[in-house]
Amino acid sequence: MRLTTVISIFICCASCRSTAVHGNPSGEYAIKGKDYEIYLNLRPDSSFIYREKNMEVTSEAKGKWKYNLIDTIYLMRDTAIPLPEMLASGYIKVMPDRVVIKSKNAIKVGASTLNRK
Repeated sequence: MRLTTVISIFICCASCRSTAVHGNPSGEYAIKGKDYEIYLNLRPDSSFIYREKNMEVTSEAKGKWKYNLIDTIYLMRDTAIPLPEMLASGYIKVMPDRVVIKSKNAIKVGASTLNRK
C-alpha cells in the first residue's frame, strides 16, 4: 500500500512539473556577448532558425524541432539546402542537435544559456 502511494505521488509531481514549468517552448531565445551572439527561434509550426555571430561572421541553420515533453528539444537541420543559399547564409557545419530547457524563460544550447526575448 505504501509503495503504491509513493509511486502515485511521484508520478503526479513529475507530470505537474513538466507542464507547469515548461509549457510551450516555442519562441525567440538569444544571448549576446562582446564578440558573439546566438539566436534561436522555435516557431509554433515546429520549424526553427538557429544563428551564430562570432566577431563579423554570421552563420545560420534551419530545420525542424521536436519536444520530448520533459526537458529536451531535438533540432533536426534541413539537409536539402540549395548551394547558393548555403553559401549566402554562412552554412553551419557543426551545430547543436539538442537544447535543454532550464526554465520557462531559459534554454541551454551547448555551453550557453539563452533567454527568451
